[in-house]
Amino acid sequence: MHRTYVSHAIYAIWLVIFATAGIMAQLDLDQIQTQLPDQLRKSNFSVNDAKELFRNKCIEVAGEEAGVEAYGEIESGFMVLTECLNGIVNYTAMQQEIQEASPKGELDVVFNKYCSRRSNAVECVDAFTAKLVPCLVQEEREGQDVIKQIIQSLLNFVCHKDGDQIALFIAEKGPECIESQKDNIQQCVNSTFSEYLNVSDLQDNRIRSMPKLTVGQKQCDEMLTLQACVVRKLEQCSDITPANLVESMFNFIRNQTMCRDNQKSPLVAAAASGGSRVFHQVWTHVGIFLLILRFALQKSS
Repeated sequence: MHRTYVSHAIYAIWLVIFATAGIMAQLDLDQIQTQLPDQLRKSNFSVNDAKELFRNKCIEVAGEEAGVEAYGEIESGFMVLTECLNGIVNYTAMQQEIQEASPKGELDVVFNKYCSRRSNAVECVDAFTAKLVPCLVQEEREGQDVIKQIIQSLLNFVCHKDGDQIALFIAEKGPECIESQKDNIQQCVNSTFSEYLNVSDLQDNRIRSMPKLTVGQKQCDEMLTLQACVVRKLEQCSDITPANLVESMFNFIRNQTMCRDNQKSPLVAAAASGGSRVFHQVWTHVGIFLLILRFALQKSS
């Protein structure tokens, strides 16, 4: 059976992934737009279009009056979530602390400080997810407990032994590795996204509804292909440790999803066999919903 993954948790999951990857600076809409797949970045799809998609979803599920009200609650709730998370982790400040602590070998002190706040982060996300319920169909609502488990597990992974995974990632030049391979990694992402982004629809602005986020054999196969590609790129760095840690993270995430029970199809298994590591997890659809959620709830300039 396919499992639907709720869009509200994607932002929190991606937040953890950014932190693990060492991308510590605050993200703004312009930065996110530069990372969009080419098809979306070059289209006429705008922030207002994405907001309208999300608003329409609420109306479709809850009805005109209740849907408009629910969307308003989500929009204001997202601002509260942003303030809440920024109050817990200021990435600009944390980056400075990391830079100062790294030469002294005191990264564990920095990560212990922030990891001790992870229960507060979960509370922030839970408060926001409650506001999304009116805009979710039953299938999506049933995924909330799974999403919460994934978020909690990700935080526990990142903060294992007071963040020694992140400390090792930084010490072994993980951020530099990702930076050096960012174009290659983007190609991996773009090739996977291309099937889900109809260029003509984007250019003509004909996207009218948000798809459900479901994951079955096909999607797990796609994640296997994508992630094998990403890890192969990271293996080109001078130190193999960053690739190992990224692989470990995604293996950890995979075990929190239905993909752990999916056997890879023979075709995909053969395609991925060239890499020394193969693993799969929810990624492509996660990115799509992250972008829509960020766009939908970002104030227009």
